[in-house]
Amino acid sequence: MELISFQLRMQQRQSLEQYRHCVSLLSAGGHSRDLKPLKAGDVVFIRYQDHVLFKDASASQYKPWTRETIGWLDYEDEEFVRIVWEQFHEPAPPLARVRSTGLSILRKDIIEIRRVG
Repeated sequence: MELISFQLRMQQRQSLEQYRHCVSLLSAGGHSRDLKPLKAGDVVFIRYQDHVLFKDASASQYKPWTRETIGWLDYEDEEFVRIVWEQFHEPAPPLARVRSTGLSILRKDIIEIRRVG
């Protein structure tokens, strides 16, 4: 019973956060307060809805979670954004290349995105 109560409180909190974000966008004329467009290489903060996997559980208890991440904007288009948390160069000369770790997020799942710094 405590798990259900906790999940309901989390859902209410997420709904309130989304409402506050929408109100702030409307008060800013529907745009982010940072009016410069984002570009590759910018450090960005993203709050987004993430999928949740469940197994052998009551399906009605599970909804997407709100998560936050920070990284360098690597790519964006109308469908998704890609951010990178870390990069390193492979030292092997014949296959020397940059390796990255990051996350691709669908735009429809993004609650908030803003430049950091």
